[in-house]
Amino acid sequence: MPDIEIPLARFEEEKQIPSRAECARLIGDAYAERYLQQLGVDGPTRWAKAQVLKRAPLTECQIEAAWGSRHSLVADRLRIRQPALFADAPEEEEEEAELQETEGKIASSNVGFTGSTAIWGVHGEQRNGFFAMARRVAVVFQGSRGDSQPYVVAAKALQDAGYEVLVVCPQDMAAMAEAQNLRCCKLDLSAREITTSPEVVKAVTENDFLKIAAATKAAKSRAVLHNTQVMMKDLSQFQPELILAAALGLSEHIAVAKALGDVPFIFLAMQVIVPSNYINVLGVLPRLPRFLNLNLRVWRFIVSRSILGKKQSSKFLEVLEGICKMPKEALQVSWAEFAEHCSCDPQFPIFFAVSRRVQGPFPPDFNELCRELGPLTFQSHQEIGADFGDHKAMEDFLANAEAPVYLGYGSMVCRSGKYMTLLSLRALRRTGQRGVVASGWAGMSLTHLEGEEDAAELEAYCKEKVLFMDDAPHAKLFPRCSVLVHHGGAGTLYAAALSGVPSVVVPVLLDQYVHCALVKDQHIGVGLKAMKTATPEALAEAITTCLESPQIRASASSLAHSLREEDGSVRLVAEVKSFFREFVDTGLYQQKKQSLRERRKTLLQRIREWLPCPPGRLAKKDG
Repeated sequence: MPDIEIPLARFEEEKQIPSRAECARLIGDAYAERYLQQLGVDGPTRWAKAQVLKRAPLTECQIEAAWGSRHSLVADRLRIRQPALFADAPEEEEEEAELQETEGKIASSNVGFTGSTAIWGVHGEQRNGFFAMARRVAVVFQGSRGDSQPYVVAAKALQDAGYEVLVVCPQDMAAMAEAQNLRCCKLDLSAREITTSPEVVKAVTENDFLKIAAATKAAKSRAVLHNTQVMMKDLSQFQPELILAAALGLSEHIAVAKALGDVPFIFLAMQVIVPSNYINVLGVLPRLPRFLNLNLRVWRFIVSRSILGKKQSSKFLEVLEGICKMPKEALQVSWAEFAEHCSCDPQFPIFFAVSRRVQGPFPPDFNELCRELGPLTFQSHQEIGADFGDHKAMEDFLANAEAPVYLGYGSMVCRSGKYMTLLSLRALRRTGQRGVVASGWAGMSLTHLEGEEDAAELEAYCKEKVLFMDDAPHAKLFPRCSVLVHHGGAGTLYAAALSGVPSVVVPVLLDQYVHCALVKDQHIGVGLKAMKTATPEALAEAITTCLESPQIRASASSLAHSLREEDGSVRLVAEVKSFFREFVDTGLYQQKKQSLRERRKTLLQRIREWLPCPPGRLAKKDG
């Protein structure tokens, strides 16, 4: 049977993305009508069209976007290649019950409008490919490159699997997403400016979560009106059917999902650090006895006070209230709502981008909705763009010489760039090894040697044996190093583990101390107590241990071999597909949300609902 072509002139004129329901109706109707015409059915009835969509569904077709002009922003037609499932034309018999059932299935089916950004994007290399009709997923995250990179990997995996994806991120993280041909909503927010501000550096050095949260909130508040407006506008136009969100700003993202009409929401976690009776609060506070759920109660107290408190979110909620016309009280995220998406006992799935080969088993109080994906890391061929440094200089340095020691701490600034530079270079010089130093956001460089007694010796050593890079492509570089010295961030931890090269972890804050312990427990490296107390002597000794220990090197190699059997991207796509099937298409997500909301109502709220009019009005009448 020849291809069916459906013109999209209307959308070309309006330059807008139609709603999912409208797409399903318009494309389904046009497809069915042309299918029947090719079968020789004149004036096809509504029932006949429904039978086409039932017996030769769009989900089993190949759909190609076709452009009339090379520079057109919108495809001008769809070309559909369908399976020949009809031997004869359907009978012209009106069966209303069957018709309604079929139409109901079509309305809740996978029919969206585009796979990837192929139809509405401008990525020429994708225009000749075939794409399934897509569902829309928004991936929302904040933070540094290390915080952001796994979410870009997730977004790219979903887009490659045929989903239409919108990335919502700080403006200085957008380049990494755009290099992967991802559509971005850029927030007027510089993760680098916030992270390197004196207030945040001081709080990070002290590993004080409350001070970090306060300093970050103050920096973000300056553009909260603009950013909330931009985010809500782009999300409203995009009409996501699922929001995947990061830990940073999690409560705000839950509020956004509520404001958009309870859009299905999933927390995509990079660490196994959620409220639990078996996990230290925020990964750093001492763990309390599990008796009477004491540890979990402290989790609730800290989260409620430092993350969910009205003071923490008041300005954001005021802006959101003005945009969506919902009362601020309805948008405020309670502890119970937070725990539905982020706890050991969630009501909706949590995706953990971790491997149990590294983390060990989940704590015993985790329920079945806590899902392990495996690590989300870039493949070496995906490490493109300014965020991954000068590859030519790196290749020249690595050629025909012994493997270097890598030293890099990502976005971390502990004390100062000078402190981190001197710590790293003095330790490296003690080992006599070649080194690659990733300057990172601390700006580690030779300029920090000025005024030091050993400046001349360090400069001479670096000229001969050290390469400085602004940033480094972990997947390309790490396997070619001898030892990896890093801060233990979630992304770097797995990139290092996958390389098979031993690590020296010098933790700075929060989850990095947990990851430092994991490296020691797995015998794949050495962990120092903390960067703020580290000395060149201790760091040099740790590097030498990793270089000379057969056990550490064998363990690192063995773990890498087993980790390469996992693919977090593939598992993510499978879990998202399962979520749509089990929670969205069945209506279960909305049903559970409504049921949980009813259950959370206080006695006073129930009394107010029972009364024929609000108590205030009764008082006025009595008066």
